[in-house]
Amino acid sequence: MSASRRRPVLDGVAVFTLALALRALYFHQMQGSLLFGELFGDGQQYDAWARQIAAGDWIGHEVFYQAPLYPYFLGALYTFCGHELWLVRAVQALLGALACVLVARAGTQLVSRRAGLCAGLLLAAYPPAIFFDGLIQKSSLDLFLTAALLALIAAFQVRPRTRLIAWLGVALAALALNRENARVAYAIAVPWLLFGFRAAPGARRASWVALFLLASASVLLPVAWRNHRIGGEIFLSTSQLGPNLYMGNHPGANGLYNPLVDGRGDARAERADAVRLAEEAEGRKLTPSEVSSYWVDRVVAYVREQPLEWLRLMAWKTYLTFQSIELTDSESIGVFGSQSPLLGALRWFLGFGALLPLAVLGIWTTRRDWRRLAIVYALIAGFAVSVALFYVFARYRYPLVPLLAVFAGAGLAAIPTMLRSLGDSAGRREWAPGLVLAAIAAVAVNWPLAQYRDDEVTWYDLGVTLLEHGRTDEAARSFEEAVRIKPDFGLALYQRGRLRASHGEAVPAASDLGRAAELMPGFGNAHYEYAVLLLRGDPRSERGIAELRRAAELSPDDAEIHVQLAEVLAVRGDLGESARAARAALRIDPGSARAAHDLAWILATHPDARERNGAEAIALLEPLVRNPSAETPALLDALAAAYAEAGRFDDAVAAATRAAALARDERQIGVAEIIESRRELYRRGEPYRQPLPPPVN
Repeated sequence: MSASRRRPVLDGVAVFTLALALRALYFHQMQGSLLFGELFGDGQQYDAWARQIAAGDWIGHEVFYQAPLYPYFLGALYTFCGHELWLVRAVQALLGALACVLVARAGTQLVSRRAGLCAGLLLAAYPPAIFFDGLIQKSSLDLFLTAALLALIAAFQVRPRTRLIAWLGVALAALALNRENARVAYAIAVPWLLFGFRAAPGARRASWVALFLLASASVLLPVAWRNHRIGGEIFLSTSQLGPNLYMGNHPGANGLYNPLVDGRGDARAERADAVRLAEEAEGRKLTPSEVSSYWVDRVVAYVREQPLEWLRLMAWKTYLTFQSIELTDSESIGVFGSQSPLLGALRWFLGFGALLPLAVLGIWTTRRDWRRLAIVYALIAGFAVSVALFYVFARYRYPLVPLLAVFAGAGLAAIPTMLRSLGDSAGRREWAPGLVLAAIAAVAVNWPLAQYRDDEVTWYDLGVTLLEHGRTDEAARSFEEAVRIKPDFGLALYQRGRLRASHGEAVPAASDLGRAAELMPGFGNAHYEYAVLLLRGDPRSERGIAELRRAAELSPDDAEIHVQLAEVLAVRGDLGESARAARAALRIDPGSARAAHDLAWILATHPDARERNGAEAIALLEPLVRNPSAETPALLDALAAAYAEAGRFDDAVAAATRAAALARDERQIGVAEIIESRRELYRRGEPYRQPLPPPVN
């Protein structure tokens, strides 16, 4: 092998070795951490989805709402290698190291060997790249696929070959199935193929485009067919365009993720809320495409009604896209960096805040090759706009990193030459504009935005996962840490309040839950838990009832909340509203024994004859008590009252007798005596009149 061929190979080996060694060291440092031991956020959902796939459910049952490539990648690994997360991390580390080699190769072909080597080494040590390769998240595939796309583009620039076009189409389609906004690259790649190679005949360029699109279709059309088979509609990947667009573009949006309903930010809740809210607004059942269109229409209305506000929002989101802060979804690089000395050290000098200024310098130094590099400029601009059009997360902008790394490598490689040139006036004039632009970029991208630092989200999500596993003490510590970092973090206050309430700490629990309800006025669960705590101390608490009413308004599909409201209102004597709440609970859950009991009791015993309906009460309760195992003293007692209201006193006596006997069997002596006292009324042919229903056991 000649020296000219051997050098790129040696460069690739050096880049791969460094990248893999740094990832192995990071994994070793995180081995005993809870952050690696538990899955939370999207990682938990991807893992569950992949397990279903590995269990044989390869087709699924709903139109894709989240991008499917990564779960199927996991599912394939689980199928052949078992459910082993460390194996997943090892495979991702290998792909990450290969991505660094691909970027180095692209940099060599687009700029120079030195620039390519610097680009590969920068990416190998780039802390977010190391961080993402350790997560059960699709970002690792984003890096590999974007790097592959870039390497194919660079290779095609050097020597246009038909097979490279086919692989380019496959790589971009795969990236689009992993990161939906990557579809913007089609609007860039097609004109590039048509107009970027004027020396090639027009017919040949047209054939390139056809082959590129055909290769992409071979990847995308099976997914579209699958979605059509299941949902009756064609989606090339997912149906979440409308909700995602709205969450980033609405009155009050701040550039970050804002769930449709306060406190319901996971993908499953988000999908359900998007459908429910759209169907409530339209007054009918909607298909997935109609749900998406509803939210798109709301965004269009917002832009039309407040164009200047929307333009300001877009400008801010564009700035956030290039800001140094790694905006967190679930896992924060800051929290993980606190557990890994390697990651923590690298973050101080080699983050996005260093990469972007170096890339600006590199763009300046390579400006004379702008025609050849125009495709990379366009991809950077296209990906950035596609992120800013929705909302900004660090992992959403991550495909920008390998593109910027090529220019950052060029900038880093040019520094020795620049330093030598600064000794004379001509050299200073040559480099001054580039240095000024890089300095401006450095100041802008690293401008402190303390309000956007969100390490508390990681501690909160970890706490939720620990809580699901019954590890309450560890969960409590996670919520404490989240509140310490951000004292007005509503979700963490809510969870800490619930834990405090479960331990009998009523006063601090009420403080936490009340503050959570105040901070998240649209989160029904916070209002509900606060109401329960207040009403536990005072069943007639006006504030408690008001909070419970608010919870019922915010959670129209939660039968439990409506049942609680019915019972509290009955205790207070608001029987009409209590009956309406019980009916609402039965509409949500027709099999709710508590709701049936509460409504039947009111129908059987209401002081106002116009409100009594013994026949309806009997119809509610008889189906529930036909199964002897479902009988309870409370249900039988209510049924006895309903029989008495309907004039069926013998049946009332029999039901009351069964209710009292069952209460005595369950050692509820006081309840049995109360029921027996009512039975004496029925024996005398008198119905029972009492506006307060007995408690349901």
